[in-house]
Amino acid sequence: AVYGATVTVFLDDESDGYADTRAFLARRIAGIMQFEKAKAKLLGRTELRPSLSRFIGRLRYPAV
Repeated sequence: AVYGATVTVFLDDESDGYADTRAFLARRIAGIMQFEKAKAKLLGRTELRPSLSRFIGRLRYPAV
């Protein structure tokens, strides 16, 4: 998606040295990195997340 959008901006870019395209690509990469950081933060907290399989197992065999 980023590649296709960047090519579209590149084809319409009339700035010196394709500055608009470079700025567009930098913004897209920054957005992706921000998303990946948030995703890693969320997935890194596995010990705080409830386990569905453990919950179902306890319904069948209660902890003593």
